[in-house]
Amino acid sequence: MASPLRRFAAALALGAVLVAPVSARAGTNIDNVGDKGSPPSVDLFIMRPIGLAMLGVSCMLFVPAAALTAAVRPSELDVPFEHMVMKPVRFVFIDPLGSH
Repeated sequence: MASPLRRFAAALALGAVLVAPVSARAGTNIDNVGDKGSPPSVDLFIMRPIGLAMLGVSCMLFVPAAALTAAVRPSELDVPFEHMVMKPVRFVFIDPLGSH
């Protein structure tokens, strides 16, 4: 009975040893990518149209979210409005090109 448990523990430890350097290396790459931003052309032709489409979807989903929020906590109606309408509006229309 102890043999399958030992095998499992050994396999788990071996997997952790093999995966740990990969996750440490991936963390350094992600930090370097976020500092630069994207080129303005990518932002203009790819990110902004996707953001505009998602703004429409988000505004449609805001209506039921606002109804549920108004039923439960009417004083916090600005919370779903901020997250579902204003943040996408800022992303599409206010943020400078190349900032995403």
